Amino acid sequence: MNKIEKINLINDICSSYKVKEDVFSSTKCLTYIDEFEQKLGGTKRATSLVSLTSLMSHYINNIEKNWLTDIRIKYRFKMGEPIHFTNVRKIAQEVTFTNKQGEKEVCLGWNDDYISYRADSLIDYDSKTFKPNVKSKNQKEFVEEYKVWKLFRKEDDLGFGSLDVEKLKSFYEDIFSVVKNANFDILCTTILYDTAAPHRKRFISDQVKSPYTIAFGEHLDLLCFYLKNGFYTDEEFKTTAKKPSHSFSTKLRWDGDDGFNPRSDYRLLFNKVISLGTTHYQSETVRKCLDEIRFVNKSEIGYYDDIANQTIVSHIGCDIADFITYFVGKHAIKDEILKAYSNEGLSPDDCEKKFIDSITFKIGDRVFSPYEEILKDKILKTDLYTSIQIFNECHYNLW
Repeated sequence: MNKIEKINLINDICSSYKVKEDVFSSTKCLTYIDEFEQKLGGTKRATSLVSLTSLMSHYINNIEKNWLTDIRIKYRFKMGEPIHFTNVRKIAQEVTFTNKQGEKEVCLGWNDDYISYRADSLIDYDSKTFKPNVKSKNQKEFVEEYKVWKLFRKEDDLGFGSLDVEKLKSFYEDIFSVVKNANFDILCTTILYDTAAPHRKRFISDQVKSPYTIAFGEHLDLLCFYLKNGFYTDEEFKTTAKKPSHSFSTKLRWDGDDGFNPRSDYRLLFNKVISLGTTHYQSETVRKCLDEIRFVNKSEIGYYDDIANQTIVSHIGCDIADFITYFVGKHAIKDEILKAYSNEGLSPDDCEKKFIDSITFKIGDRVFSPYEEILKDKILKTDLYTSIQIFNECHYNLW
């Protein structure tokens, strides 16, 4: 083989070379986190942190590709705009408003008349912009809701727009399919607290940690337990988990741009557990389990180049975390919610019905139950442990 042939061969080998998945990469994970808050009557609250964790290779090669193709591209969600499912649920709700004729109108799902009704209090049609007294928060809220509504709007022969029920139903059917077929595990940490507790009323906020921060610390502890194979059966642990190669680690990702309030507290707490450890794990173990934390800017979500050969991470895990957090968080504190409903004077049957109505929804002729249909099997449970944990803010604060 002459010199030119050697160089050509070297070029062919280097050009086609792909890194093989070794033991290290087979234990690397990605974790996406989101939060949910529930009022429990009076000054009592529940804050839940919910995370989904998947092997990095499966997340990038399967979950991201399927979500991008079957959800974001198919339903025309723009790159850089996260899917907020609170807004998706809103456009399908029954709304009551006063129409142009001054008559009370009720419609199931938004239509052009309702959009005009909303806009009348926000927009100055002469200057073609928002009214000066409309806060930027309300402007942003309306714009985000309108963008979602526009994706599921259909026109009749006269050009009047209403909710495309069949399209929205297909959207959720596709979500259920992608999530059900995705391999990830769900962890949830919920803290129960009282906003009027003396230790919260007597001290300023920079002296007392927020419930979110406390819950995050416990969630990191639970995440370490999970990554150290805490949910393996004895048999699985004997045959697999004791091998050094099967100590998993993860990178944490959070949908939180510069306006995300708890961001600094979370970062400080993450650095603390890396240095000092969690409730149960020493710092050395934590460093092996938790690689890094990064807050994903909303403008980064949903970007892609070549779906078949992605070279960038689109962070659609933020979309999925947004979708599952509400339903997992609700179910985690079902007993507390039922207790709050009972304190309102509802009968046991009415309490149960009100709860079911809050975690299921009907689109057309289809009733969707996300937790029962696609989420509960991704929550880990053994005879001794579960990946759902609930605790009071502090043992000396009577709940």
